[in-house]
Amino acid sequence: NGLRSFSHVDYSTVVSNEYISAPEVHVRAHHLMARFFGKLPPCARKLDALPYHLEVSGTWPRLRAALVNVQMFHLWWTSAHKTEFLNLWASLTARANPGAPIRKLVTGEFNETMRCAQPPRPCLDLVEEYVRSVDEYKFSYSPSDDGLATVILRIADFMLEFATSSLEEAADVPQFIHPPIP
Repeated sequence: NGLRSFSHVDYSTVVSNEYISAPEVHVRAHHLMARFFGKLPPCARKLDALPYHLEVSGTWPRLRAALVNVQMFHLWWTSAHKTEFLNLWASLTARANPGAPIRKLVTGEFNETMRCAQPPRPCLDLVEEYVRSVDEYKFSYSPSDDGLATVILRIADFMLEFATSSLEEAADVPQFIHPPIP
């Protein structure tokens, strides 16, 4: 799968204890890895690694940007990545987020060696984020009307699935704005 790992658990333990035992160093390493993966063009490897490193480091604006980017959205909204994509959005739209420290990750396991004054997850408005993203896409790439319509329909499909799979219930969505879908 292209990932590099140590051949023995003892090697991993020694490197972890020697080089990244302090939470500040651990989070800094995730910042560096996020910067590396953030520079890759949209691809499956970027989707696998970038959200994890952004989550651990608490770099929520960059995670939001990776989720709303239209080119990335085309990769996210596939059978291989759809579940994680929905769960990441559920974690970023939960009304319980403001002020709450990170307790778990969507993309992997969270442990105390990762805790280092990361900001709490934001509480984002899914619709506002995609309205802004589609506007940016429209002005930056000048897609054809059919191309823009396709993007909007795929995003609408995502939002419908988000709402019908009960993920919207924990989100900060007033009932009068988004009534329940039967």
